[in-house]
Amino acid sequence: MSVVSAGTAVLWAYAGGKRRKRKYIVAALAVTASAVGIVGLYEESYHLIRNLPYVKAAQYAAALSLDWLITLFVFFPVAAIAAFFVYVFRRRSKHKKDVKEGQEHTFSRRTFVKGLAALPLALGAVNGWGLFAGNNIVETLRYACTFAALPKGLDGYRIGQISDFHIGVFLNAGDLRECVLAMAAENPDMLVITGDLIDEMCLNPDCGRVLAETVGLFPDGVYFCYGNHEYYHNIREITAMLEKAGVAVLRNDGIVVRPQRFKDTAFYLAGTDYSFTRGDDAFREECRLYTGRSLRRRQGEMFTVLLAHHPDFFDAAAERKIPLTLSGHTHGAQVMPLGEIVKKRFKYLRGFYKQGESLCYVNRGTGHWLPLRLGCSREMNVFELHCGDGTAHVSY
Repeated sequence: MSVVSAGTAVLWAYAGGKRRKRKYIVAALAVTASAVGIVGLYEESYHLIRNLPYVKAAQYAAALSLDWLITLFVFFPVAAIAAFFVYVFRRRSKHKKDVKEGQEHTFSRRTFVKGLAALPLALGAVNGWGLFAGNNIVETLRYACTFAALPKGLDGYRIGQISDFHIGVFLNAGDLRECVLAMAAENPDMLVITGDLIDEMCLNPDCGRVLAETVGLFPDGVYFCYGNHEYYHNIREITAMLEKAGVAVLRNDGIVVRPQRFKDTAFYLAGTDYSFTRGDDAFREECRLYTGRSLRRRQGEMFTVLLAHHPDFFDAAAERKIPLTLSGHTHGAQVMPLGEIVKKRFKYLRGFYKQGESLCYVNRGTGHWLPLRLGCSREMNVFELHCGDGTAHVSY
């Protein structure tokens, strides 16, 4: 992104400048290099400055620098086209002796470039809003899910879900606390976390304290399944933190849940590990393997909820006729216009999907690893389970 952003800066400075073309190019490159340096320095030094009073100012500086870099990155095709047309015009204008001096320049360069100059400004403003919204707006979405297989004694059971928080340089343990408390206010019977909780290990102890202080707010406990980012960082330390805080980690395993609020009833909660297997066929086979392992403690055909970070586990879950699968991983693409592109990689992108009598929900992410979000806000979910005679369905 840094290289493309620098290229955009050069192209746009070339298109916009004439006599001071070199100065514009140098200035644009200097600003871009400064933005790269600010973001890099903030990320590298975060563990040292996270508790200092000016950390918020540093965060805003990094966010503005990201806005500049993302704007240039997205604007690259337009800058390339503009630079090409300006180059062609300049070459042709040298051979047009019959045109009054400055007349062609006034329309073709100044008017053309000034008109296009509004585009990166507008795009920068949109990206700025996306960065603000990505760090400050979280939706709580509530769904009523009806299943014929749900025991009548469990009618009204509530499950809260957060996923893909990516606690790090833009979201910290305080943000986690706010979301967990907001989720507790919805009165779910349990809370599930479907992976990718922490990216900055210096914040691991802080997250542990938040979870330890709030785990008791959920009568039937807090449960966790691994995402890919647990492996990218320090899975042992993260696991130790979760277990010390009282969070149950389900790694190709499951547990019979006996609800506090619904006496003499039970259901099975399973959780899979993350699969790094390459190749579609091998990946599908490992999904089946992990799903099968997670069900080994299930008693008969007990009603089951599966936690799986990667939503493609839904295929294996549907084969085993698991009524509800909760997942994340995709972030819903984060930027709405990119959804169609991301769909080429992920079969299940965001929201609800259905196969037979099995439902899957793909969480858009309660956090982010890059704060830009447009048309795809962060979210937390509450699923209220109901029994019914018809096919599995969802009420919004």
